[in-house]
Amino acid sequence: MTNNFYSDWVELYDLMVDWPRRLSREGPALLKLLGGSAHVLDVACGTGRHLARLAQAGLNVAGADSSAEMLEYARRQLPADRHIPLIAWSMEQPVPAELAARAPFDALLCLGNSFPHVVTPEQVADTLANFRSLLRPGGRLVLGLKALALLRDAKLPFLPLVKRSSDGRDVFFVRFYDFAIPAGPAPAVDFHLVIAGRDLPLLAPSGVHHAVTRLRAWSPGELGEEVQRGGFADVIVAADLAGRPWAAGDTEDVFVLARA
Repeated sequence: MTNNFYSDWVELYDLMVDWPRRLSREGPALLKLLGGSAHVLDVACGTGRHLARLAQAGLNVAGADSSAEMLEYARRQLPADRHIPLIAWSMEQPVPAELAARAPFDALLCLGNSFPHVVTPEQVADTLANFRSLLRPGGRLVLGLKALALLRDAKLPFLPLVKRSSDGRDVFFVRFYDFAIPAGPAPAVDFHLVIAGRDLPLLAPSGVHHAVTRLRAWSPGELGEEVQRGGFADVIVAADLAGRPWAAGDTEDVFVLARA
């Protein structure tokens, strides 16, 4: 998994994501989906916004991320009185003892297009095995990602332009996928992020930052089959967190709901 893609622009990440709008949509849906889940792990927790929302609702939460910079930022943002554990871990690597000691969890979340960072078949198998080992029997798995094979097949490489303001200065986030990469052991794309802004101390003197990371290009059907092969039961490939089954013609946003 690429863990340095976010390192140089962590403090702009929350500027790019419209968290109030996203959490107003995902927060209630997540809480309803998790139901009686009291002990929840957020894998690839990033800046900790989902953790904060779930903790606010009274859930016992922990977070893990492969980016030390993301975890440090999250530590500064999360409420100090909740003592939310944040653990350095790349999901395809062996589970660290600090995290294993907190298992089993009632639910494990991996949202925000994080799961596609594990690309090869071996990495995917190891990741799903890790997820199962961290969940109690019957525990809930919730994956949320973009099924990039749909964008590839439709030849739609660009995501919408995002314009934000930081200290009165405009910041632009340009995001696109490069589908023309050499064939490998699994279908993949390169995701490019370009951040442009004038007189921003977080950017290079040129005012432009460019980062690239490789992602697995899942189709909804392939993803569901892989999760089932990973030993999970009651697998639903859904179009939303309410569990509406994904159907042809839906967007590339896909959720997989399953039980360990």
